[in-house]
Amino acid sequence: MKTTIQKRTKIILLVLACSSLFFNACKQKETPPKPDDATLTKEITESEGKLFSLLKAGKVDEAFAMHSNAASYKNIADGNCRNHTEMDAALKDRTSKGIKAYDYTVAKRDFLIIDAVNVLETVEGSRKIVTVKDSITEDKNITLSILWTKDNSNWKVAYLNGSYKVGM
Repeated sequence: MKTTIQKRTKIILLVLACSSLFFNACKQKETPPKPDDATLTKEITESEGKLFSLLKAGKVDEAFAMHSNAASYKNIADGNCRNHTEMDAALKDRTSKGIKAYDYTVAKRDFLIIDAVNVLETVEGSRKIVTVKDSITEDKNITLSILWTKDNSNWKVAYLNGSYKVGM
């Protein structure tokens, strides 16, 4: 009789252990609570400000470090759709040809908050391109659609689509 009770106890403990493992494996990951919209828009505006300040100062490499290097990254501008590697090469090519800085002026911005780690920002304004010879090309009426993604508490550009009306 003692052996039967021991066997039943072992079986019950085994069933409980397996049930616990199964329950934990099936449990969905909890999503972090979504910060309020004002907090997210403030964080994105600060990240955008940092990005544009770096570009204006001619620190293109530091600015590009704020872009995600995920396989899904896209930068669409000047009629080209580039992945991270292609955009890095394009920026280096532009710098080697004499582009010194990019100066963005924001006239208007709007936000679409997707969740706590993904925010779509639309920026309207203008851009000046400054060359090493201090020649300036100005694009007025630009519109940028930027998908910001939070990566280890830092906001990164995951997708950017720029529309420029040159000489308008």
